[in-house]
Amino acid sequence: MSAAFAPLVALAAPPFVALAAFAFSVSCEPASNEGPPPSTPNAEPMHTTEASTGDDAFPNAMIAGAVSPPFVPVAVVAGPKPVCPTRVQRREPVDRVSPPLGWVVLPGAPDAQTLHCGNLSRKEWTVRRGEHEVEISLAQRRPVDDALPFALAGKVREGLGGTRRVKAVDGGFLVGFDAGEHIGALWWFGQTADRRLRLADENILGFAELGGVPVAITGLTRLGMSHGRVMRFGRDSEGAWRVAAWVDLGGASQTYVSESSETMLVLTTGGLLRITACGDMSMIAPAHYDVLYPSSMAVDDVGVVTIGMRHFTTRWIPSAAGYREEWLVRTDCAHPSVKKFECVCGG
Repeated sequence: MSAAFAPLVALAAPPFVALAAFAFSVSCEPASNEGPPPSTPNAEPMHTTEASTGDDAFPNAMIAGAVSPPFVPVAVVAGPKPVCPTRVQRREPVDRVSPPLGWVVLPGAPDAQTLHCGNLSRKEWTVRRGEHEVEISLAQRRPVDDALPFALAGKVREGLGGTRRVKAVDGGFLVGFDAGEHIGALWWFGQTADRRLRLADENILGFAELGGVPVAITGLTRLGMSHGRVMRFGRDSEGAWRVAAWVDLGGASQTYVSESSETMLVLTTGGLLRITACGDMSMIAPAHYDVLYPSSMAVDDVGVVTIGMRHFTTRWIPSAAGYREEWLVRTDCAHPSVKKFECVCGG
């Protein structure tokens, strides 16, 4: 089995304990003014490797259960329960959005030649939500690792190489590495580097929260394969952090942003998706920017989604029919051309 299709694995300090994945589902608290969701019967406590259900589980999830003869199940401590179905804020149509200073809106999507030029561009744009508007700036040449309060070094083959993302949690840190085609890893660390637990072999783009519960976003594109998912965290009966494969995104994640405390947007190779705290997924825009390597995304107060990538930025603007797309370029680079395998601005 290739690493990309390997089951979630966690390694503890010797003696090692492998964690195998088991499926289960859960019902959510129904919204007060809506009918209850389809019921999920409660099962007996998990004593075998069969799928089980229960109110303490995560919806649409896979949970890791310890396998060490004799079999010892991992019980999940009940966490916040989302109100299902999640209420998604309705966005009012936006007629016109002025371009940021120094940028111009293209009359339509760029042609194949211009896209090829953008692919060769040495300029990559990062977008972020500022105090009053979405801010656009040049991306750094190399991603900056998130900080930890202790020194941590290692190699990709050890699961400690690649771009590092960190989320502080009770009792320590969730740490993820994105090693590209070589595949990264997901860890829990205590307050020191020697207290660690390897939770999964996945490329971790970053962490967020949905409904007050930590989640990790993964993505891998390799040899024609495109894979990504949202993974959800919980704690077992002894308080140890565990991870569950939760939502299959149908393609590799490229970037993401929290839309609210209950929803997030994830840009994948298949399009722009909305994920809710109940585990529901919907396509909100057919966004495809693979050759431009999108790497950041921001949402403003009226729901305009801005995506940063090589040479361009794009915006998805709420409309009566859903969302409409706009392409933007720097005013001094509206007509680029390829010279010596480089995208050169021509005014």
